[in-house]
Amino acid sequence: MLLDGIQIIDKDVYSPLMDGAAWALRHAVPSKNGSERDAHLLACAWAFDADIWSHDRDLAGSGWASWSTANLRNALEAEGAIEVPQG
Repeated sequence: MLLDGIQIIDKDVYSPLMDGAAWALRHAVPSKNGSERDAHLLACAWAFDADIWSHDRDLAGSGWASWSTANLRNALEAEGAIEVPQG
């Protein structure tokens, strides 16, 4: 059932956005390394207007919404959507 929900994205969908994504990652302040290796992920997020879930700091300064497990949990807790047990 899980595999039924997975769709393979054709490169033609996001490839026109790759140069812009590479530029955004190259200039992302938090990564401080100029790595462009995740440009395909950022380009896909742009193509589908989707947030990114990753612990990769290279995406943090891209100007696009990226979430880690910790900051997603904090945001949900702040909105009252979940209660995080203390201790």
